Amino acid sequence: FFKISQISTAPSANDSNTWFKNYSGLQEESHGHFILVCEDGGFLQIGETGIVGRATAKILVVKTDSEGGFEWKKEFGSGNRNMGNSAIEVSDGYLVCGMLNRNSAILKLDKIDGELVEDIHTRDNGGTDAYEHIALHPNGFIVVGYTNAEDPNNTFFTEGRGYLSFYDSALN
Repeated sequence: FFKISQISTAPSANDSNTWFKNYSGLQEESHGHFILVCEDGGFLQIGETGIVGRATAKILVVKTDSEGGFEWKKEFGSGNRNMGNSAIEVSDGYLVCGMLNRNSAILKLDKIDGELVEDIHTRDNGGTDAYEHIALHPNGFIVVGYTNAEDPNNTFFTEGRGYLSFYDSALN
């Protein structure tokens, strides 16, 4: 995680609003794909820990306060390709989207401790597939991702087919 102060010019080395923190997962090669500025002023990082190509990766979610102070960290998934791609904040939690066991997934997490609020919503959209981003819609949520990845072991360039899905407000 990093934060650059809210000024229009680059901060100096003495700027007290600049910080750098490192919170890794339990496995090798932890990294983020997405950062969300939360309503409480803190940050939510979404990514993975482990190596996708070796089927060891888990979704990694880290929550910090506004100065990068650690609040909580969670890992989700076991074997067979898992990764976190993005998140949005809703009134009663965070919705994290990505891939679990090579299938598109949405996880709803509690804001306070990161625990799962309800069952994980997974969907096999075809081949190796994942949700890349989720957005609010007046009648629920729109989710975009890919299906049939040609290189199922690559984290960033899947070369699959685009996929758009709609979920109602209950994530059905």
